[in-house]
Amino acid sequence: MEKNFKELIGKNVEVYVDDIVVKSLSIEQHARNSAKIFVELIKHNMRLNPKNCTFEVGGGNVSES
Repeated sequence: MEKNFKELIGKNVEVYVDDIVVKSLSIEQHARNSAKIFVELIKHNMRLNPKNCTFEVGGGNVSES
């Protein structure tokens, strides 16, 4: 994961083993940041499991599924 997202980690992305957290200050910025993640996922032929995806989590909140 770190190898695939090395250009984004520390800027607007955090990667933990098999989790990706996209951080943004505005909705517009979040759309751009998320698009970058999706481009990298496609480039590396990676897939997301929709059952494990959480969207619209406010700052400092953690959602357990």
